[in-house]
Amino acid sequence: MTFNIASCHESQRGIIDVAHTIKIEQPDIIAVQEVDRFTHRSGTEIDQSYELAHLAGLPYSTFIHSMDFNGGQYGNAILSRHPFDAIELNHLNGHGQGETRSLGITSMKIMDKY
Repeated sequence: MTFNIASCHESQRGIIDVAHTIKIEQPDIIAVQEVDRFTHRSGTEIDQSYELAHLAGLPYSTFIHSMDFNGGQYGNAILSRHPFDAIELNHLNGHGQGETRSLGITSMKIMDKY
């Protein structure tokens, strides 16, 4: 599953509504875009990747930093029911055009297969 959460500002209840939607869909793995981490906008003590994983019942998460933003960080996340064996974070060259981009690659063992 993939989900652009727009930093959880699209609904009245924010992160709780997003987590509820994820929980209903019951994905094993989800790629999440536009994630805030410790920003003034979303709360300087809030790591949205961790909070979403926790609220949606997904025990594993990783944040993929794209850029520093609003006193914290902004980027993507991967949430999973399965533990990560490896996590690779890559910054993509935007050639000075707008926001910097990132790419996260993970591997995990599911039913004894990678």
